[in-house]
Amino acid sequence: MMRTPLVPIVLACMLLPCAAAAAAGRGAARLPIAPHALVAAPAELPGFATAATQLRSTRSARVWATRILEDAPAAAAGEVAALERRGFEEGVQEQLTAGQDEALSLAVVLRTAKAARKELQTNESAELTAQGHSEVKRFAVPAIPGAIGFNIIEAASKGAAGGVLFAVGRCVVVVGDYLEGASPEQALDASAAGSSAIYHRVARRCRRPAPHRAHHR
Repeated sequence: MMRTPLVPIVLACMLLPCAAAAAAGRGAARLPIAPHALVAAPAELPGFATAATQLRSTRSARVWATRILEDAPAAAAGEVAALERRGFEEGVQEQLTAGQDEALSLAVVLRTAKAARKELQTNESAELTAQGHSEVKRFAVPAIPGAIGFNIIEAASKGAAGGVLFAVGRCVVVVGDYLEGASPEQALDASAAGSSAIYHRVARRCRRPAPHRAHHR
């Protein structure tokens, strides 16, 4: 499961330290799909063209759960087991910061398209549950078949949050953003633009069968 809380205070708390970034990055050349292809580039997210970015990737379900998503120990074991059952191949996370605006772009590559669809269902349920009492408005994203778009409405917030989730082939992608002083439509448009760019870039590669490789823990 990939959690992408989209209210500003939670997004801010998800700006992770980079202690594991160098170690994860050293294996990037061996990843089945280039990490940068699976996440949104700053220029692909309206409002983030000059954003500072942090990209982290791994082929280990355990590293993904414990060092990149930073799951609590009690949750990590179940998370790792679920990902390994679904044939975890790769996980990529990119964080973007531009002043008060923040975005998070994540992708997981699994063994089969069936596993990716199951992961998408799990993420959709988790995303909605994570928003608590916030108002959630869902939208279709016409440019991406089967994508789920949504806005998070917080009465006390000075900005707006939006997000898009989709699966294509073996890949599951989540893009979320918070824009200070923006409308919900602008926040959703930013996530939709980044998601559309990712979809068109990797759809063909994500539909290819998984390569044979040794299992990484």
